[in-house]
Amino acid sequence: MRKVNVLTIFSTVLLLVASTVSASTVFSANPSGGIYGFEYDLSGFTTLATGYGNNSKDLAVGNDSLYFSNGQYIFQCNLSAGILGNTFDGGFATVAAGQDGYVYTANTTGGLYRFNADLTGFTQLSTGWGNGDKDLAVSASSIYYSNGAGQIVQFDLNGGLLSYTFNGAFTSVAVGDDGYVYTASSSGGLYRFNADLTGFTQLSVGWGAGAKDLAVTADSIYFTNGAGSVVQCDLNGGLLSYTFNGGFDTVAALPVPEPATMSLIGFGCVIGLIRRRK
Repeated sequence: MRKVNVLTIFSTVLLLVASTVSASTVFSANPSGGIYGFEYDLSGFTTLATGYGNNSKDLAVGNDSLYFSNGQYIFQCNLSAGILGNTFDGGFATVAAGQDGYVYTANTTGGLYRFNADLTGFTQLSTGWGNGDKDLAVSASSIYYSNGAGQIVQFDLNGGLLSYTFNGAFTSVAVGDDGYVYTASSSGGLYRFNADLTGFTQLSVGWGAGAKDLAVTADSIYFTNGAGSVVQCDLNGGLLSYTFNGGFDTVAALPVPEPATMSLIGFGCVIGLIRRRK
């Protein structure tokens, strides 16, 4: 039986884990059609495509795909931004990927729609609620969107109205892994609401000025600001990082694997490599 150098194998696994974490986890697009993938701490980026995202209004990630709206269509790309498909011209301004595998969108006249993951079929959930819709987010049981009146509105997954906030000039909305609903106002305030929108905490003032889009992971809030940058804050609104001014107006984020999850992946890789070398 051959000797197994566990240290060498473990070092290999650490490199594998590091490369997994450093892959693109934050995505953004600008009006001129560039789609970019950033590392989770915004320290590095890759240009994924140019010309696809023209007039991009919203961006979502799910089902191993990127989805973006350009005010007319919803497009589906793979995570390297290769085009996979698109919807009909429905005047779609927003898009969100649900935990149920469906893709949700709203148009400027107030229609809410649910599409299959590959955009081949859809159900119209409601009409009239989403007028002036600016952003959309979906949890396991609810749809949230920011409307033209500056409110966050909550629906069930079939388009039934559940709740709505006061007019806070809210321009963006995202659902966190912690179950809270996050939003930003045009004046730069970041807010965290309970899932039923009954109570809130103001996290910061001034960071989100001109915020157009918002994404939340297990430990960070990302938003695009009026200066065209993607900004990263912690879940209490503390500034962590920001990108160059790339004219970015949309943002979406993949979950970053937890340390415990990465340890299990590493352990599994070690076992697999040891068995292979026996």
